[in-house]
Amino acid sequence: MEETNLAAAAFVRITLRRELSFWTEVAYSLTVREATDVPTAATDGRTLFLNREFFGSKPLDYQVLVVLHELIHKVLLHCTRRGARDPMLWNIAADFVVNALLKENGFDIPQGWLYDAKYHGWLTESVYADLQKQVDAKGGMAQAGISLPEGWQDIHDVDGGAEEVEKYEQEVKALVERATANARAMGTLPAGIEAGVVEVYKPAREPWFNHLHRFMQALSSSEYNWARLNRRTLRTHGCFSPMHQNDSLGEVAVFIDTSGSCYDKAQQSNFAGHLNAILSEAKPQKVHVYYFDTRVYPGDQIEAGELDVKLRPRGGGGTSFAGLFRQLEDDGVEPAVSIVLTDLMGTFPAEGPAHPVIWANIMDHGTAPFGETIYVEA
Repeated sequence: MEETNLAAAAFVRITLRRELSFWTEVAYSLTVREATDVPTAATDGRTLFLNREFFGSKPLDYQVLVVLHELIHKVLLHCTRRGARDPMLWNIAADFVVNALLKENGFDIPQGWLYDAKYHGWLTESVYADLQKQVDAKGGMAQAGISLPEGWQDIHDVDGGAEEVEKYEQEVKALVERATANARAMGTLPAGIEAGVVEVYKPAREPWFNHLHRFMQALSSSEYNWARLNRRTLRTHGCFSPMHQNDSLGEVAVFIDTSGSCYDKAQQSNFAGHLNAILSEAKPQKVHVYYFDTRVYPGDQIEAGELDVKLRPRGGGGTSFAGLFRQLEDDGVEPAVSIVLTDLMGTFPAEGPAHPVIWANIMDHGTAPFGETIYVEA
């Protein structure tokens, strides 16, 4: 594959358009090569591969769009973030994200390109997870109606081992940092790029149960705890007062999403791991476990010291959070905190309970309307 000036006109157009200033330095970081084994265009993050017959037959505005599409793949590290995911489905997810960004920046998406307004602002990993659920539910990509446009498998993994990948990612991050600073100074930073880049480039999250542990310690740090209201004084004195407590956290309610989107064996095993992390790391006095889809199903009561708990999920339907806290009232359970393990795709009650709620969200987008949303590994 030889270097080519096939994209020269598109690169010049990008350079001359002030609103595309962010992309100029990114564009010239790529080597452009003509490739007969690539039906349309592709990138491995270092090289832009172009099929002359395809690319040369397109008008200049279309060529610019193709180049920008591949540049976004580079900026969002799509050539290194796939991991063990299916390459084809990863490419589809990445294209949904890329084309949503192009649309957000005022470009018309050509007919046949992958685009769904639903995926604006989503991380590629979250789009992939959403597509995978559709594939699993239908029994295959073809059955789910999910496919790449012909010739558009355009993401190639970066060559080399772990050290080479790390070096490449650091180079891209430095490049994007410079491009961002320059574009911000000119007032031309592309819509959605900064938020997307921050999410992709940020350091790995600490284990979520560390966050949970600190939260629980804060709840139990004082002799009197306003997080647990003494309802007896409401009946006897007409007002709430804080509950007197000892050093133990007390009781915790854990709601485990068993709706169709979370009901597969792997996800329930993952939820079991999170539940056991709560038991071992936060050490609550008692845990009330419930399962839910559109209904709430009773689970187990786990005493302090019990570990390696096995789940017994029930459900598999839609998702509603409306009955969770009403179930606690019906059961006379007054927890220090409720923890909901979920993908956050459901209907919420109009208001939350009197006690704190933590939504442990396995997706990388979405925030509950009350309580605190934290993000956990799916």
